[in-house]
Amino acid sequence: MKNPGFWRGTFIAASLWNLGACALGLLCYEFSIELLFGAMAGPESFRAELFFRFFVAAVGVFGLGYFMVAKKLEANRDIVRLGLIAKLVIFVTVLVCFIQGLVTVWFLAAAIGDFLWSFLFIAFLVGRK
Repeated sequence: MKNPGFWRGTFIAASLWNLGACALGLLCYEFSIELLFGAMAGPESFRAELFFRFFVAAVGVFGLGYFMVAKKLEANRDIVRLGLIAKLVIFVTVLVCFIQGLVTVWFLAAAIGDFLWSFLFIAFLVGRK
């Protein structure tokens, strides 16, 4: 898949995926906490709230990075590599937390959706050597 138009569209979509998650987390904080961690969840401390907001902000920064990739595919391959690592780490972490009963099925679904982007990222990196 060496079609630059396809990859530009892919990374614009990846950018919107991340920026949408970021906006939901920052603008609808309490809703996001309940959706991801359950009805009884909530920030138990300033540190928990700060951590969640930093995590959501990092998701947004990656969203901006994917937009940069869409603009200059070859120049920003390292952003794709970092995004791939982050997506895999987040997926495994959320999966383990789900098995332990620490997060909701909605968080797992979002992590699976995010994980699916990994296959496109791998195809981009392998197919455009």
